[in-house]
Amino acid sequence: MAKQSEKKRKKKQKRKDREAAAVANADSSPAGEGAEEGTSEATSESTVKGKGERTSKGIGARKDKGKDEGTGNGAGAGEERDSSVEPAAAAGVEGGRARGGESAEPDRTDEAHEALVNEASVHEASAAAADAESDAEAQALDLRLFRVWLRATRALYANVERDIACHGINKEHFMLLELLYSKGAHPVQKISERLDIPSGSITYVVDKLAGKGLVGRRPHPDDRRTSLVELTVAGRELLETVFPEHAKVISRSLSALRPEEKRTLLALMKRAGLAASRVGAHEQARTGANDNEQDNEQEETK
Repeated sequence: MAKQSEKKRKKKQKRKDREAAAVANADSSPAGEGAEEGTSEATSESTVKGKGERTSKGIGARKDKGKDEGTGNGAGAGEERDSSVEPAAAAGVEGGRARGGESAEPDRTDEAHEALVNEASVHEASAAAADAESDAEAQALDLRLFRVWLRATRALYANVERDIACHGINKEHFMLLELLYSKGAHPVQKISERLDIPSGSITYVVDKLAGKGLVGRRPHPDDRRTSLVELTVAGRELLETVFPEHAKVISRSLSALRPEEKRTLLALMKRAGLAASRVGAHEQARTGANDNEQDNEQEETK
């Protein structure tokens, strides 16, 4: 700015000097010199004006350039600041995410665990319901099988009893005679077990048949404390007459089954019978233990 002021001052001084010279020339030649003076003054003024305009334009341009540079520098600095702030902000966001992740991760884990627990509970409930339904279906099947089996047994046994009655023999007598006829001599205890007749009752049955001359007793060859029960000649002749027709009645009653079905049914019935016997023995032992406990309690109260 000082240099520009100095230049302006010098220009003004030069202009004053030219004006003074022009005035001096005008005094010496009024017309031509006046015209020349006018022309010179106009030229000088236009020259000065042009120089002033150029100077002002140069100054303005320098100011604009400075503004542009300032703006550019400011923008650049701003961009630098923004670029320097962005990593920090990103780092802050990442840090926040990391911290948030540390605090939020257990929440997600808890939610996932809760969802798994709920799903497991649903599966357990479904499994329990399925087991209950399966148990109910199994029990219903067992009851149906028992009823059908019992009805079939009753129907078959009714046919056998009618056939036995035709020969004037009761059921228990015929069962003992048929056992001795098919399997040979037996001790009394074994007869009781095979026919499921109490020992006291089986002794009575043996005595009745012995009185009719259909069975007899003989000593056991290996155990003198017991005796064997066997058919007499009369008893064997009776069974040889009665038993063939008896067997035919049973065969007609089971004629609905094929041989392989009969073998399968035989195996299944034997397995079911043994299982039922084990259950019966267990229940009897448990009932006996309960009875003993009740007896002990009653004795203690006395």
